[in-house]
Amino acid sequence: MKQAFILFLLVGLKLQAQSQYNNRLSFQTGLFHYFFDDSRLMNTGKYKYGLKPSAFNSSFSVNYQHQLPTKRLVNFEISQYRNGYVYPTSDPDLFKLNYRSNRDLNVCFLTAKTLQPKINLCYGAGPSMRFSFYYQDTLSISQGFVDNLSNEFSQFCLGANGRISLEYSPMKWLTLFTQMQMSAYVYVRSVSFYSNKLQFDPYFKPTQFNVPSRFDLSLRFGAGINF
Repeated sequence: MKQAFILFLLVGLKLQAQSQYNNRLSFQTGLFHYFFDDSRLMNTGKYKYGLKPSAFNSSFSVNYQHQLPTKRLVNFEISQYRNGYVYPTSDPDLFKLNYRSNRDLNVCFLTAKTLQPKINLCYGAGPSMRFSFYYQDTLSISQGFVDNLSNEFSQFCLGANGRISLEYSPMKWLTLFTQMQMSAYVYVRSVSFYSNKLQFDPYFKPTQFNVPSRFDLSLRFGAGINF
């Protein structure tokens, strides 16, 4: 992470002498994701599949932004989200494990409003495409033996995303921002090789775990190089 930060600054300093700043390459992390179901917010559960409890490893995206001749902005985003949860049950030897992975391709058309000389408010919307993978595992530990029952499926989703961000540019080549993004999917198709759709049993709340969700509300932070 330290080497990546140094490289980020060196690239920015090299681009500082350029007179045009119509493009931006940015990196961001979604510290919190809310899926409108019973799953927890990021970094509040335990992880599986070797995932470390790090927000930067679990939600990360790369963006390219270009200013159009109309002064509007078009943003292209590739992002990935991965998170797993471990839940206890009423049986001390029985545990439920859930894992969710999303890979998104988003396009957003943005309008920028200047609030202060170095502060902008940007907002807009555009189409979204998502590839999702869901996994459930039931672990039973009895007399030193572990028995598991797993289930999984994948989905392809099409929808839209909307976002609003507050940007601060201390230098012309550098922009720091915080962003609220909402995604909703209207077309969902199973692409799993399994015939039965994954069903989550009630365990964390009396109601059934509502997966998969068609919504994703995230709070993100990032930095971009303007060139």
